[in-house]
Amino acid sequence: MQTNGLDLELLQGAMDVIREQPEAGIVTIRTLHRWDDGFAVDRYAKEVEEGSEVTARKFTFSTDWPVEVGGRDSGPAPGEVLLGALGGCVAMTYITKAALRGITIDELQVTIEARVDLHGTFELDSVRAGLSDVTITVGVRSDADDAALEQLAQTTTRTSGVFDSLANPVPMQLLVQRRHHSNVEG
Repeated sequence: MQTNGLDLELLQGAMDVIREQPEAGIVTIRTLHRWDDGFAVDRYAKEVEEGSEVTARKFTFSTDWPVEVGGRDSGPAPGEVLLGALGGCVAMTYITKAALRGITIDELQVTIEARVDLHGTFELDSVRAGLSDVTITVGVRSDADDAALEQLAQTTTRTSGVFDSLANPVPMQLLVQRRHHSNVEG
């Protein structure tokens, strides 16, 4: 059975496995990012590890900055990719939660607007270098009532992995590892 283009039996089966084997719900994502030149960076989705099973990923994309600030405009800026990940995760989560509740969504569009103060990025002032004032608007066409659609929004903010990662502090560390010419990693 499908709702909103999702195979609910497959989804429910995956949820059952995680319910029965909690370790199956812990996933490690590995990515690789190689500087190309200037502001350009090539990115690779390397692999996903679930339990002891590692699945290779083969997706690549590049980021760059606009020409107006010295980039080549060969890809979206990193902030645009971050907002793209947020929008994609919000949309996927909203659709999934709707499907699991039997709510059909005919159309869904996520629009995000965010500000960044480049004074912080370029160390021209002691302001935050990251995003601020993020507004996410979910446009929905559905026969569900407004209360159900709003409940889906509340559930989405609680269960979207990228939303949660951006809305709440995530412990991070930056390690520097000296590379040698023979240590090129693929």
